[in-house]
Amino acid sequence: MTKKKLFQILLPLYNKEGEPIPVENYKELKVELTEHFGGLTSYSRSPATGVWKDPKDEIAVDTIIVYEVVSDSREVNYWQNLKVALEKKFDQDEIMIRCQTIETV
Repeated sequence: MTKKKLFQILLPLYNKEGEPIPVENYKELKVELTEHFGGLTSYSRSPATGVWKDPKDEIAVDTIIVYEVVSDSREVNYWQNLKVALEKKFDQDEIMIRCQTIETV
């Protein structure tokens, strides 16, 4: 068994104004992640729903898709820079990127 890092990027389908995110944004990210990590998995046919409390303590709901990549290392600077760029590109207060250690066979 080999230990690796699984990164999950939760991407919204709509910006803060409720307008659809341009399809090109997802395509460009797919290309970048595939070139950088050698591949990715996307869950886009059945969008998920995220629910959280916003700063005003109100319930917020977002429809999301998930991109996943596996890497041998964390590459903290890469992910921090990508997060900032995605928040701007997708017009979001925050884009959630999760990392967990996994074992592959």
